Amino acid sequence: MNNKKIIFFISFSFFLSLLISFNFIDKLDVYESDGFDHHIIKGDIDDIWSRGAKFKNDLLLGKNFLISGTEIYRSYLPPRLIGFFSIIFDYELLTNDKKLTQITLGFTKFYYLLFQSLIFCFVIFYFHKNFLSLSKNESVSFITLLFLCFCPNIFLYNSSFHTESIFFSLQLLLLALLVFPKQSIFYNSMIGVILSLMFLQKTVGVFYFIIVIAYLSIIYKKKSFKFLPLIVIIYSATLLSIGYGNYKRMGIFYFMPTQGNEAIYHYLAENILRESKAIPDHEIPKKMNNDINNWKIENGIKDITPNEDRLKIQENNLLERERLKIMKYKKNYTLNLIKEYPITTIKIMIWKGLQTLILDPVYIFHYHFYEQDLKKRPQWYMENSYSNFWTPIKIIYSISIYSIILVGFFCSLKYLDFTFNFLLITSALYMFFMLGWVGTNRYFSTSLIYLSVYFAYGFQYLLNLEILKMYKSKK
Repeated sequence: MNNKKIIFFISFSFFLSLLISFNFIDKLDVYESDGFDHHIIKGDIDDIWSRGAKFKNDLLLGKNFLISGTEIYRSYLPPRLIGFFSIIFDYELLTNDKKLTQITLGFTKFYYLLFQSLIFCFVIFYFHKNFLSLSKNESVSFITLLFLCFCPNIFLYNSSFHTESIFFSLQLLLLALLVFPKQSIFYNSMIGVILSLMFLQKTVGVFYFIIVIAYLSIIYKKKSFKFLPLIVIIYSATLLSIGYGNYKRMGIFYFMPTQGNEAIYHYLAENILRESKAIPDHEIPKKMNNDINNWKIENGIKDITPNEDRLKIQENNLLERERLKIMKYKKNYTLNLIKEYPITTIKIMIWKGLQTLILDPVYIFHYHFYEQDLKKRPQWYMENSYSNFWTPIKIIYSISIYSIILVGFFCSLKYLDFTFNFLLITSALYMFFMLGWVGTNRYFSTSLIYLSVYFAYGFQYLLNLEILKMYKSKK
């Protein structure tokens, strides 16, 4: 497969992403019916956007990088990327209109999507070249490239402000470098930097360095002690820098985003209580609310009301310290429930894992086009008319993808280097187990980056099988 064909398909994927991005910005750069939420920048993205505005304002006021911004509630890097984007393009992220702080409308936000699509395509080309050298199979390398370029669970995120697109690029860049590990200081420094960026972009990457070090130790063998400590030092320095920045900003050293403590409380605590049948269902919210209020009183914690003003988002360091204590309580509260009801917890996590595995090829379209009405219950994705139509389609689509991947995995055992195979399968499993318990199918997309290789082997096998059948039927 010559480079012209490879460049053609990557370019086609790039321009398709731009066309979709342009359509989203052109049609949906508006507020929803409540006059407050933005059609595209909502939910988690709204929060990232608002924190990006605070980070930008702090930089412009002369604060240094480490102490600028708010508490690290979600991943560290996304708000800062949005903040830099705002500075570079002289684009205000938030605007005051009718006494509301809203997401600023304007075509300029299209350039952010263009930027991340461009990075993704360059990285795919680099990965393809390296993987082709390893597999020595043009067909498998080409199918892998096509899957990465056009699988809707991957490439559609290039047209979204979710954190996935840049994380995908970092995953592929690291994977490309790991195809042929080099015993050099510069190479291992690069590995340390990319691993750090992966964690900064998405918290799911926090322990991923363990898999990479295990992989490299198999290859380096006795020379592991010469190079691998460098990766650990760079990664540790990144975490210490974030912690130091927080300490200088508000007096507490921490580097893990605080949302992690709240996430297990949000996704598991109520479900565990409900499934354990310890108390009636209608009493659960009341019990959880009473428990946390009693704890606040016992520990002298102030009641923190959510701040609707995006411009004043979490500026009070005293309140941030209170929030950290509350989130730690929520984490411990959930862990105690897990210890008390371990079997119930396992059942819930298995069920949530199965939900995560049901891929949604049109998630980005529906996320953007449907309104996010938090007061409406159920929301659009839980309505019977929606689920009855789309759930069968998602299940058939998912089974098709996984069947090909499973065939490809067994094929790869014969053709693919064992150590690289180890890296791919452990990476895919790591990403799944880190977030699979949440039950959100969007989080499985990070695993698909690694499984794309197995999809290619499986597709090639099935294609050759079909060609063989056609040949025999003609004879």
